[in-house]
Amino acid sequence: IRAAVGDDMELILDSGVRRGSDVVIAKCLGARFSLFGRPTLFGAAVAGEPGIARTLQIVRNEIDMVQAQIGCRAFDELHPGYLWPAAGAAMHPHSAA
Repeated sequence: IRAAVGDDMELILDSGVRRGSDVVIAKCLGARFSLFGRPTLFGAAVAGEPGIARTLQIVRNEIDMVQAQIGCRAFDELHPGYLWPAAGAAMHPHSAA
């Protein structure tokens, strides 16, 4: 999508974000923002404002863990080179491979 719209348009992932790895993948694909309502809603339902804070801390920890696993020191340094194609992606008729 980033290649199609260029750098002048903000890309925002606003659905299906459940964990830190989703945020990392979105960033690698060019998203500047990842919105996640459901996890924070669950945190609020369980413990109110502290539950939201805990949810955000869990996601931050997951992001840090994924970055460590792929060898990326800074969030702003994430790029598509950190991703591998999904199994069978080369067989898809619209794939870039």
